Amino acid sequence: AWSHLFISEFWPLKYFNFLPKHFFNDRPASVLIIKGLYQIFGINPLPYHIFIFSVHILNAFLVMQVGKVVFKDEDHKGVPMMAFAAALLFASHLRIIGQTNGPATWMGAIHELSCCTFLLLSFLFYLKDKKIWTLFSLLFYFLAVRAKEMGLPFPAVLILYELSRNQFTFKKEYMLSIIKKMQFHLIMMMYFLYRYLILIFSRPQKRGSLYA
Repeated sequence: AWSHLFISEFWPLKYFNFLPKHFFNDRPASVLIIKGLYQIFGINPLPYHIFIFSVHILNAFLVMQVGKVVFKDEDHKGVPMMAFAAALLFASHLRIIGQTNGPATWMGAIHELSCCTFLLLSFLFYLKDKKIWTLFSLLFYFLAVRAKEMGLPFPAVLILYELSRNQFTFKKEYMLSIIKKMQFHLIMMMYFLYRYLILIFSRPQKRGSLYA
């Protein structure tokens, strides 16, 4: 799986396709990170471990920043402490750091970690609630989806967040205001979903197998 790193040249635009061309493992945003690390450090494993753990710490910091905004918006007391507790729980979760192939210790998890970073940045800019920041939120959402497909349902998280702010009120006017606020996130999600579905159903399949 790593053999192409030894024979291919490093041209970012060559590796970064803006739209999915394959249903499975089409993740140019995270592949570019791996490729860049290889160009700098070769196959020395130590820098990779340091980098992957640093990204995990960055994600924990971003969780704290998101928590500060969310808890402040909900008018909770002790906002800094609650945000710090959320970040500490995230950073120390055994499923993340307690396994040999956990995201914080396994270089192959750069797809998950980078997707998480981009989603947290997208959420953070979304919380700023200004049109100019919406562009940055969309950019990082796009990068998250191109880092790993698991970032695709992110707009559903935004909808749940907006509903929680108003005690899960499902009034028509409020729902329309939510959709209007995140309309471009939803459009991007639907387009990528459509693209992936086309790729899934257009690829040849062996009998009894989903992945031909």
